[in-house]
Amino acid sequence: MSKLHVGYVRKAIEERFTGLIDMTDQARLSDEKRHQAFLRRHLIWWVCATIHRPVGSHEQGRRPMEYVNLDAQVGDLSGVLDPSRYLSHLPSISGDLPPGARAFATDADHYDFRSRRCVKDLTLRAVRGAGGEEVEVEFRHNCWKHDQDLLIRYAGVSDFVIDPVDEDRGTDLGTVILDEILPHRDGCSHEIACWDGTLTIVCRDLQPTWIEADCSSES
Repeated sequence: MSKLHVGYVRKAIEERFTGLIDMTDQARLSDEKRHQAFLRRHLIWWVCATIHRPVGSHEQGRRPMEYVNLDAQVGDLSGVLDPSRYLSHLPSISGDLPPGARAFATDADHYDFRSRRCVKDLTLRAVRGAGGEEVEVEFRHNCWKHDQDLLIRYAGVSDFVIDPVDEDRGTDLGTVILDEILPHRDGCSHEIACWDGTLTIVCRDLQPTWIEADCSSES
């Protein structure tokens, strides 16, 4: 399971930058242009993987998640995503989750920001069946990171709440920041924080399916 603890962020950044510096010397000797492209791409990826656009939870009235921290502070650096408290708590609650939710929450790739199956940076594309007991939520891949789309089917839905930052947005909540799955008396709750709002679904169980995608923007 990923250990993206806040305490490790500074060390991880230092290690990543050290590696880039070593690669810089090698790349400059061989191909300056290729080095510059490599450096830009990896710097962008690393910064985006740990820091997100400030959510402004107090300014926008966003309710913080119970365990996942969307706005952690590391020294002078704010806006760091920190799922470590949730990951530490997960072993004690995973047995209370229904099978599909448990498998999804405990998947080692779920909170690994480097993984192609990490939910961060997916984009909420469609919600089908809202108001019914069977709901589907579709997420589009990010070409910088994923090679698959994600479809989540929710069975036995007892509560469905969309909380957009702007009421005119409807289900258009934008890019996923992170999510949190917790046990519930009806099965489980799945809270998905996006840049432009939050989607929360309470259901009997959920089933995620990763679907191969053709990324036309891939470079």
